[in-house]
Amino acid sequence: NVSVDIVLPARSNHVLADQARNRALRELAAAGVAIWLTPGMVHAKALVFDDVALTGSANLDIRSLFLNFELSMVLYEPSVAGQLAQWIEALRDDARRYQAQPVSMMRDLYEGAVLWLGFQL
Repeated sequence: NVSVDIVLPARSNHVLADQARNRALRELAAAGVAIWLTPGMVHAKALVFDDVALTGSANLDIRSLFLNFELSMVLYEPSVAGQLAQWIEALRDDARRYQAQPVSMMRDLYEGAVLWLGFQL
């Protein structure tokens, strides 16, 4: 049994990104992922699993992976992974749980257009 928690800002510093993520958040929530929305901006990219952590500047999207020069590192030291996990848990403790809401066909079309436009930028 695997438990997945994602912690991200309720609002980022990019309006289009906030609009584009809604479809993915609904799909993740439907798959059983717990999504937590922090009140403040968090721009960190950090992943902890078992005693291993991954952190860096890379976003997991086409632009970051193939166009921008981004970097991430894998941390194999369990104590460092534990410290990063504690930081993420502290963020989660101050966050509210995301609850997916059904959307209208117009909203779904709008989100699809934003995804298409965002890919072009």
